[in-house]
Amino acid sequence: MYNTWIQHNGQKILYTKYSGLTEEQMIKALKEQFEIVKASPGKVRNFGDFTNSTVSSDFMSIAKSNGKELSYKIEKTALIGITGIKKILLNGYNAFTKNPAHPFDTEKEALAFLAKN
Repeated sequence: MYNTWIQHNGQKILYTKYSGLTEEQMIKALKEQFEIVKASPGKVRNFGDFTNSTVSSDFMSIAKSNGKELSYKIEKTALIGITGIKKILLNGYNAFTKNPAHPFDTEKEALAFLAKN
């Protein structure tokens, strides 16, 4: 529901739209994303849109534990909408999971990063 596969320059990318969601919807989208990653063959390239969203401590707790557990399944992660406190939270997530998610200013920049080999 919140996750879709997209193609960009020949790469299959899992797109998760957190933009404008409530905390409950964001957690549901996150759990759905992890189930898709877990079930996917090989490694996954992730793209998350956090524009106009608020990240809760419950969301971060789930993201960190599942992110660390599934780090072997993640090839690359690019995010947009990472501003203010979300930048600090992302730094903590990256330090904890050891599988960095990269913030970008635009969707175009994020997709270009994900499409590179």
